[in-house]
Amino acid sequence: MKKTFIAVLGFAIVAESWAQGLIYFSNWVWNRFSAPVFQPDGRTYAPAGSIYVQLHAGPDANSLAPVGVPVLLGPRDGFYDGGTVTIPSVAPWEMGWFQVQAWAVTATGMDNARARGLWWGSTEVFPSQTSGGPPEYAYPLFSLKSMTLVPEPGAGALLVLGGGLWLLAVRWRSAPAGSFRAEPPGSNP
Repeated sequence: MKKTFIAVLGFAIVAESWAQGLIYFSNWVWNRFSAPVFQPDGRTYAPAGSIYVQLHAGPDANSLAPVGVPVLLGPRDGFYDGGTVTIPSVAPWEMGWFQVQAWAVTATGMDNARARGLWWGSTEVFPSQTSGGPPEYAYPLFSLKSMTLVPEPGAGALLVLGGGLWLLAVRWRSAPAGSFRAEPPGSNP
């Protein structure tokens, strides 16, 4: 009786430790897939050491939350390897929803980078199956697509651009019929 109880207790502890899904958080898996992070030009890989990436996951597309820790881009330009990440809100062998967010290392997060006009970006929300069991068997995010970082113009730049467009619109607007308009000397009205 005692041996049976210990065996059941041991199984319960092991089963409980694998009660969360696992994902291998990398944008490159040898001979399987590659989803690099690009600079704003869309052609050049983002430099290693300049960008953080963070995995967001959840049981559905509307309940994503950060999981794991932010990972620094590298050692190769455009690529990262965050290792095995536990997804607490998704059971093993179940489909979860994921998004990868990225931002410049000088910012405290993606929203901060966007507000400061630094590089930032995110993938579309995509589904992927989690795995269970030992961490070395975690599934990669095969549905992950490449991401192009974007700089967000600051408020001052948008104000100057808007003001310039307004001045152009006012300058090129034709005068209404019957209004007084100064004509250059020598012209016939």
